[in-house]
Amino acid sequence: FPVTIAFIIDRTWVGYLDETTDGVQGQRIRWDKITSPGDFSTTTSFLGLNQTQGAIKKMLPNGNMLVVYFDDGVYFLVPTNLPTLPLRPEKIETGGLGLSGPRAVASWLGGHFFVAQNEIFFLGNNGLEPIGSPIVKRALRGCKYPERIQVAIDPMNTRILFGIPQSERFME
Repeated sequence: FPVTIAFIIDRTWVGYLDETTDGVQGQRIRWDKITSPGDFSTTTSFLGLNQTQGAIKKMLPNGNMLVVYFDDGVYFLVPTNLPTLPLRPEKIETGGLGLSGPRAVASWLGGHFFVAQNEIFFLGNNGLEPIGSPIVKRALRGCKYPERIQVAIDPMNTRILFGIPQSERFME
C-alpha cells in the first residue's frame, strides 16, 4: 500500500511502502521497470531517504524533478544518467519543516505552493521562499487539524487558495 504515487520520466514512483520483507517503510521510494510499467519486482530499485526522521506524505513532479514531501523535510529527486538510479536525492534545507498534510501542496506557476507547520512556502527555481504573513502564521498556530489543510488552484481568477481548518467542520 503506497501512500503516494507519481509518474515522471516514463516511470511510476511509489512512496511510503509496506514491503513484504522489511514491513512498513515510511522513508522509502520505489520505481517500476522502464521496460515493464507497473513491475516493481527489481529488489534494488528503491531509495531510502533516511536523512530525516519523518515519513513521506506526498510526491509531486516539478519539471523533470520529483519533489518528495515528508512531515519534517523536503527532497528534490534529480535526473541522472545511471540506469540503476534514475533520480538522485538532494535534501532541501527547511529547518525541519515539512508538509502539514497530504493535500497541503499544489503545483502552479512553475513550482509548488505548500503549507508547512508554521509557514506557507513557494518551492521553485529560486529555491524555498516563505510567502506567509503574520495573519497566516496566526491561523496556522490555531489550526487544530493540520492534516486537513488544503491548497487549491483557481486558474480562472489567477489565485491560489489555502484552506486552514480552525474547527472540525469548517475551513477558513
